[in-house]
Amino acid sequence: PALASINPNAASWWELMVLTDIGETTARKIVEYRDANRDQGRVFLGPADLEPVPGIGPKTIQRIGPYLRFAE
Repeated sequence: PALASINPNAASWWELMVLTDIGETTARKIVEYRDANRDQGRVFLGPADLEPVPGIGPKTIQRIGPYLRFAE
């Protein structure tokens, strides 16, 4: 993927799967977490905001961070 190409606040689970280390299960968990917390507005404001999602830790965030964008 191109740098900063995926917005985790809007991407579908299958779009999230193009990220390194993100398989179907983790991609679906990102979407589930986002949908469960959507009432707060944008759920993910930066890469570190993905850490509460099960299956995502600091090393994964470091690898996928450059491929994420958070602006609307």
